Amino acid sequence: MLESFWHVPEMLTYLGFIENSPMDFHSNRLSDLSPDEQAKRITLLEDQYAILQGYDRSDLFGQQKITQDLLEWTMSTNLLVFNFPYHFSNFIYRGPYPANQLDGLQVFPLDILNQVQQVVDKRSAERYIERIAALPSYIDSLLEAVTYRAEIGVVPPQVILQKLIAQVDDLLQKPVQEWSIHLTLGERISSLEIEPSIQDALLDQSSALISSSVMPAYRKYRALLDELAQRAPEDVGMWTLPDGDAYYQALLRLNTTTDLTPDQIHQMGLDRVAALQAEMIASLQALGYMEGDLPHRMQLFAESPSSRYPDTDDVRERILADYSQMLEILKAGISGVFDKVPPQPLEVQAVPEYREAGAAGAYYDQPAIDGSRPGVFFVNLGKPEDIEVYGMLTLAAHEGIPGHHFQATTSQMLEGVPEFRRNAFTASYAEGWALYAERLVYELGLHDTASNLGRLQSEMFRAARLVVDTGIHAKHWSRQRAIDYMRNYTGMPDTTVSAEIDRYIVLPGQACAYMVGMLEILSMREEARQRQQGRFDLSDFHEAILENGDLPMALLRRQVGARLN
Repeated sequence: MLESFWHVPEMLTYLGFIENSPMDFHSNRLSDLSPDEQAKRITLLEDQYAILQGYDRSDLFGQQKITQDLLEWTMSTNLLVFNFPYHFSNFIYRGPYPANQLDGLQVFPLDILNQVQQVVDKRSAERYIERIAALPSYIDSLLEAVTYRAEIGVVPPQVILQKLIAQVDDLLQKPVQEWSIHLTLGERISSLEIEPSIQDALLDQSSALISSSVMPAYRKYRALLDELAQRAPEDVGMWTLPDGDAYYQALLRLNTTTDLTPDQIHQMGLDRVAALQAEMIASLQALGYMEGDLPHRMQLFAESPSSRYPDTDDVRERILADYSQMLEILKAGISGVFDKVPPQPLEVQAVPEYREAGAAGAYYDQPAIDGSRPGVFFVNLGKPEDIEVYGMLTLAAHEGIPGHHFQATTSQMLEGVPEFRRNAFTASYAEGWALYAERLVYELGLHDTASNLGRLQSEMFRAARLVVDTGIHAKHWSRQRAIDYMRNYTGMPDTTVSAEIDRYIVLPGQACAYMVGMLEILSMREEARQRQQGRFDLSDFHEAILENGDLPMALLRRQVGARLN
């Protein structure tokens, strides 16, 4: 949904530009996730779209036209998915399961408090505590959203519910003093000029709220999960939902920004997997792995001493330090093909421990607009022994430089556009660019044979996603069939593959955005190369892709063509 961020207090905190200012009306509040509130937002969107349709476009020029076209596409596509009454949308999750193990709304406020909310003085510490006090009402609204969907036949599959139960049990078993939001508050106020007695009073308020209000709210949530587990389906996929095939097609449009059908995307994936399989086998042979099928050879390679970190006390620190060094290597290596380098800093941090079990292997958070928070490349270090050294450079390129960090920060610096343009997120654009960044690093010669095998495995991973996402949601594949397919063609370990398949179950269509977006960008690059012949300049192409921020593929193609004609 096109979010009006003035009505989303967590998003205002995430953006950071009015936090702790005289305009701060939000940092002690949380969103209302209830069906009634979503119905109001849908009505508002319908009214806004009707107004947009009445505008005279004849006098629009430059960025005005782009904004009009983007609004047209975004509003119409979001109204399309809202035709399905179980669809949920906010700026963190879009799909049928607002409580889920990955981007679930049940842990989102904890992320905001732990990772984003600023505590700079006594008043902001009080706002932090007031936001803790808002958690019970927030959880109640989430329970309304989940119950509403259950009543119309939409319950997360059994495998997802069991992960949600394990996640909340992990929260509830912690003593109050060990809750992350309490520890974070203590860490932040300890560095401020606040009298010790006042610090103690603030922490007493925090622990009392968690004990008397927050934990009971999460116990209510746990009780609902128990109830839902009694009727949760074993089958996975959107085809199990009312009118689920049409819903999945709408989600594919929302995520890929194309009109490709599930069958077309499935075949695209099969073709890409076949081509990448041959490249991976050739690389494995060059590294001396001559016998066995692809999974067997990848397993031998992945288990070799050079592919893993030794089990040492400082292994987590070493991994983060190595990623930081790789970002510096990437920054130097891509300098010749980018005329503009974003000035915002980028840091590498570990995923918070309470999120490790359900989080992806890595993800990126963009910096605050006011500069109070850098861009962060989060790495999941829950199992350091699973970190694959040969894949790290590719992951750093995807999440960091020149991937998401360049894409997100360039959008933030757009001039002469509405605020939503600076913070828009279009999956096919953002993830397609990040996957293109992986390939670009290879084209620039920054890989050796081993790390290039990691790149190929990553691209194979995204190609296989096309197959398994459409397999799960349109072709009635079981979870195990999807796991087997991905393991057999990527050579990734079972734990990684299983977590990824569960991600696709709760984020239908999102995983298809990566490869579809990259192939679209590569197609635009080749078209520009053919048009311009000897005039083609890679830096100009990259500027053309990034200069207008996140756009649907058809609109992006039009803008690139106009600039590089």
